[in-house]
Amino acid sequence: MVLENPGTAVRLGPSLKKRAQNFYYPILLLDSIQDCCQQAVARKAADSPHNPNQTPEGDFHTFVNKLAHICDSRPRGDTITALAVLQDESTGGKVLYVFVSNSRKRQNLLKTKDDLTAVLNILKANLEAKEKEPDDVLFKRLLRMVLRLNTVRVQTYLAALAKDLAACTKACNADPSPENQTASKALNDLLQLIPKTTADSGQTSDSFISSVISCIQTVQRYRQTPSLQNFIKRHAAKEDKMRKNVKSCPWSNLHHIGGRLLSYQYDVETLISAHHMWEDSDLFRDFEVNFLDSSTNSMSGSLNFPKLTPESIIDAIPANTCTTREKKTLIQCVNELRPFGLDESLEMQWKRRHDPIVHAEMMLHDWLSRTPGGVRNERFFGGWQYIGVSKPLCRLCRYYFNIIPTPVQFRDSHPNTYPNWRLPDIRPRSTSAKDTQEANEEWLEIMDQMKARVYLDLRRVLVEKTTDRKMNDSNTYTDKLSLAGLFMNLELE
Repeated sequence: MVLENPGTAVRLGPSLKKRAQNFYYPILLLDSIQDCCQQAVARKAADSPHNPNQTPEGDFHTFVNKLAHICDSRPRGDTITALAVLQDESTGGKVLYVFVSNSRKRQNLLKTKDDLTAVLNILKANLEAKEKEPDDVLFKRLLRMVLRLNTVRVQTYLAALAKDLAACTKACNADPSPENQTASKALNDLLQLIPKTTADSGQTSDSFISSVISCIQTVQRYRQTPSLQNFIKRHAAKEDKMRKNVKSCPWSNLHHIGGRLLSYQYDVETLISAHHMWEDSDLFRDFEVNFLDSSTNSMSGSLNFPKLTPESIIDAIPANTCTTREKKTLIQCVNELRPFGLDESLEMQWKRRHDPIVHAEMMLHDWLSRTPGGVRNERFFGGWQYIGVSKPLCRLCRYYFNIIPTPVQFRDSHPNTYPNWRLPDIRPRSTSAKDTQEANEEWLEIMDQMKARVYLDLRRVLVEKTTDRKMNDSNTYTDKLSLAGLFMNLELE
């Protein structure tokens, strides 16, 4: 039976919908300004080796994030998944893996439930077998399975990787130096390994999966070759300094996409390590998997925004957040950005379809908060109050969880802002007028606090004319959980 949020969600009437619309104006302007500002995002290591001093709780966080990542099978955000692991009286003593995705239909959620159950059952069968499979055999079997479940996303990575490899190889060939020619050969060798597929075909053949594994193995080997790794990083740093076109950075993209492909290898390493670490618990022995339906639009249709100028949006900033003198300075900053396409970028916002959804991690936290046991530590496996997510939290989700009182922990956030974001539904404790009024006021108070933080971001970005927005909302680097020496000499094929 599908899990449901208790109570009836309030459909937003004209007054609340108007307040909601006004909430989005500074977000839309901030998003447009970020399109115009040049940026240089500090790079992080491509992957983070397991910290042997990490606590068991930290290991568990990594494990839950990896499960969520396996469920996030398609690009562009619809399948971003949040997942929690529960175990208390309400679950009958069993471990309950509960997940929710940003925007999935019920049929797809049921398939994801079956897929995740199948992955966990492989680990369960191994623990219960009289003779356990060697880790390398188990690893290869699970890796092939995880890649099959994620073929659509993997194909997107491979297509991007092929394009960037071709551009980087061409750049190397323009310079006859030995260093460039060595790099050109290495990059071209990887390019030749990429399987030829049609867009969004979702191929799952053995030969396709084997080719993907060969690519992952080659990326891993290149990551362990200091000269080549430093060569790529050096060229990526040059792209950052040029800042001419953030959407055409093949060296930076090459670095990032390689990390995303490696993440599937690290997913599987983490699962196998976790099933050793918690082999005496119910985590892989006595469990169920269930889900919540994805968010729906609570605003009686798409939001339609009357066109506003940047000046009028700035003029609406409350006086306690921005003085009249400061507003004049911000409007001057707006005028300085106009030659870089600010008005055109904002015009595109009015043309877009806006159907805000509740992000998966907020949906799951809201369900936990409203069901028996709430977010108390006794409800979570090991007492670890944690919701894992397949990608870092966005800026607005981070603001939300900083505003509401919650002991639940989440992974780190990225600084990107998405206009198609909304607060969880208003769900009064009862149908009484008093409870409904209190729920409405609480919802509006959270919205106002978030709006104040967005205004501060808007002011900072306008004055500095730089933004910390990332080109990708996923990490180039990837955490992993590995028992010491477990995967040191592993051959993927």
